Amino acid sequence: MKTKYFVLPLIIVILALVIIIDPQPVKYGSMKLLAVSETDDGLRGAQASLSLQIRPGSGKVFIDSFPLTKLDTQMSTRFAMQFACNALGINCRKYDFFYTIRAEAPLIGGPSAGAATTLLTMTTLRGWEPNRSVSVTGTINSGGIIGPVGGLSEKIESAAHSGLALVLIPEGERIIETGNGTIDLVEYGDRFGIRVREVSTIYDILRFTTGKDISRPEGDLLITDLYTVTMRDIALRLCQRSAVYLEEIGPSSHPLMNATYNLTRRADKAIESSDYYSAASYCFGANINLQYMLYLGENMTTLEMLRRLTEIEKIISDVDEGLDAKTLMTITDLQAYMIVKERLIESEDYLRRVLDDLEENRTDTAVYDLAYANERLYSALSWSLFFNNQGKRFSLDESNLKETCAHKIAEAQERFQYITYITPFDLESTGKGLEYAMSDYNDGRYELCIFKATKAKAEADVILSAMGVPEEKIVPLIQRKLGVIEDLIVKELSQGIFPILGYSYYEYTRNLLSTDIYSSLIYSEYALEHSDIELYFKDFDEATPVFFDIRTLLVLLLGILIGVFVMETVWAKRIRALEHGAKKRQSK
Repeated sequence: MKTKYFVLPLIIVILALVIIIDPQPVKYGSMKLLAVSETDDGLRGAQASLSLQIRPGSGKVFIDSFPLTKLDTQMSTRFAMQFACNALGINCRKYDFFYTIRAEAPLIGGPSAGAATTLLTMTTLRGWEPNRSVSVTGTINSGGIIGPVGGLSEKIESAAHSGLALVLIPEGERIIETGNGTIDLVEYGDRFGIRVREVSTIYDILRFTTGKDISRPEGDLLITDLYTVTMRDIALRLCQRSAVYLEEIGPSSHPLMNATYNLTRRADKAIESSDYYSAASYCFGANINLQYMLYLGENMTTLEMLRRLTEIEKIISDVDEGLDAKTLMTITDLQAYMIVKERLIESEDYLRRVLDDLEENRTDTAVYDLAYANERLYSALSWSLFFNNQGKRFSLDESNLKETCAHKIAEAQERFQYITYITPFDLESTGKGLEYAMSDYNDGRYELCIFKATKAKAEADVILSAMGVPEEKIVPLIQRKLGVIEDLIVKELSQGIFPILGYSYYEYTRNLLSTDIYSSLIYSEYALEHSDIELYFKDFDEATPVFFDIRTLLVLLLGILIGVFVMETVWAKRIRALEHGAKKRQSK
């Protein structure tokens, strides 16, 4: 039998399949959700479900809920998606996410489903099958840390009625206070025949539910020799500057001297511990005070101050002209550029303050601002030592930087809006940081935009991560963040990347932990944000989830078969025509 008699039926079958099969490749996932609703008798556990569809798209998040959820729930869902994508190294700007929440009663709004949403997003993206007998409650915070939530006893009861075997709750939430005392939730779960376990991060949850461990590759946090040598050089330069200033000033009873001595002593201890970024920070603070005292001793006139201002301004201009963003090739280069440029701009800002001070006859303040501008410039010059083009190279072209800048602004704006919606906190500093980032974006200074938007996002995350956390639990929270930062930096090192800002802020976080926990908390957020910034620049192709598009494959096969059928038909006609012509010639 001729080939076409096999091909034609096959074409018909494939054509039918092409019509039937959904043209859009989709990934599906679902899970039971622990929730609470409010009744006349108080809170009670509620039955709810969360499902997700992921389709090719442009990074949009859609939520379909019944009953309706509040705005904070919708925002926390988007945060969960963002974290899941970053943790997996997936470019989720290529996909749209459709979340569906169904509940038996109106739920209390809030971000308590953040951990569950993150888990569902990660498992759906990767195609991992989670253990259906396990559920989780908790917020999702920066670094994947699981934050505290309310209604835990009611959620455990609901889990028991839903047939679940294990409930995962945020670390530190095992003991809860009630009007009659306290409840141990592990023992409370035993009464209902359900296990309750505390978890610290989303990575703990993944291990419980899927057996997957993606938190950290094998290896220790070993600092590169290049960073150690360079940062030590910066610290020694700044601290030697302190020593020279102290010698010039000699014995002094100035009110700032005690604080300055304290900073230099802390710097000495930091150097002994090889905490060179911390030492550099302490000596920088000391140098501002010392330069200020030296300037005061000179009794400068207004003209002399303006002359000093002009000299500093000229150096800033010369250094700035020497910076070329087009030569940036590595994450180290990018972060060095960010911090040098930011310090130059800050120095310029303080010079403008000097002019304002002089106009208002605030001579003493003008002297201090001039000292700050001078020391900030010296700090910028010191950090330029990190320009070396060593390490893994990335495409840091203008279009990539611009896209990253816009993405970081969007993340920071979402958090800013979320916090202003749910809390009365004053976020004036964060709001101004976002305005500066937008200004840099509009002016094409994308590297600075990334730096400022990242800082604004970190400041917002400080509030989100500490919300509802009592003061006595702040230190354990920072310690958990330090563990996450270590994992991130080890991952970077395994790829030939060293995030100099991420590690520097990590070190400073540890150093501040025993003396200033709130500054330590802020720097832990800075460290988190700067420890995996390469996610925004890497080639995502290998990390992108594979959607097996059978319909496209069938269409391709259909085209091939139709081509074969047509070609065979055409050739058959030509052959028959030739045979017919040959027979006619023979008959003559």
